Amino acid sequence: MKWILLLILLVGCVDQNIEDKKDNKDEVVKGGLEQIAENKTISNRTPEQQEENQNETIDWGDFDIPKDFDKLRNYTYEKDLPAYIYFFDVGYREKQGRLILIKKGTLDIYIWSVPNETYAKALSKIKSSSDDVEYLIIPSLKPLNLETLNMLKQDIAIGEIWAPRELEGARVLSEKDTFILADMEIMVLKAGIPFSRNINDSSLILKIKNNEDCILLLLDAETGLIKELNRDYMFKFSCKYMEWGDYGIFIMQDLYQSMFNYYGIKHLIADGSSYDPGSRTGIFKRAEPYKIQISKVWENETVVVLR
Repeated sequence: MKWILLLILLVGCVDQNIEDKKDNKDEVVKGGLEQIAENKTISNRTPEQQEENQNETIDWGDFDIPKDFDKLRNYTYEKDLPAYIYFFDVGYREKQGRLILIKKGTLDIYIWSVPNETYAKALSKIKSSSDDVEYLIIPSLKPLNLETLNMLKQDIAIGEIWAPRELEGARVLSEKDTFILADMEIMVLKAGIPFSRNINDSSLILKIKNNEDCILLLLDAETGLIKELNRDYMFKFSCKYMEWGDYGIFIMQDLYQSMFNYYGIKHLIADGSSYDPGSRTGIFKRAEPYKIQISKVWENETVVVLR
């Protein structure tokens, strides 16, 4: 199947020793999961028991890990190589739809939000890109994100599911949870606003970093959650890439302009579908003065390379 892929190239200084690095690649590394958590207990073992069992899989308490999870997470990768983030077009009319693949080596992490109407298309994208899914991320618990989840679990092997709220068979993510996978840093910047009436503001906001490159994934987040993100993280990090999937926010016109200032965005990936051109045009116009390159996934499926 032919994909129309728009490659967003990193613009910056080229390391003069890049060829030497290619000639002296580190040996292939077997993948695994490392979690760095702030003020959280990640194991129900005592420190002495953990020291005695350093080579064993961490016991995550009462979380139900699939029996074949160890086999599924047996990915490989090479250090210092790029990570690739694929944005596939799976929106349908007014249904947002989202399928994102974060890939490094044989590690496949998918972000899943697929309606029934485009399930077959999304499944074909996965099967043509991956033999299994080590990690599946549900960005929020709105019905669209869940209506095809059981179908997917029957059609392809999935190692572990992550979600921002309680979901049967999933690990619940919390704000500031940080995971190291294939030397990529995956940080949960926001895991929803408690008791929010807007289910999209119970979404995840993620930052993916590989080497010195990073991308900010807003996913389903809307006004409330983005305001909290700006309040807590302004000028604390810089990312050249940002994925955005919801609205241009007419009422708060400076919301995204503030983000462009805070995070140094150079490339904007407009995800989802084109059903709401009015509010989408709003953010496109606000990005123009910043000379931000815009890629619309519903027009050209997109790949971001984190070098």
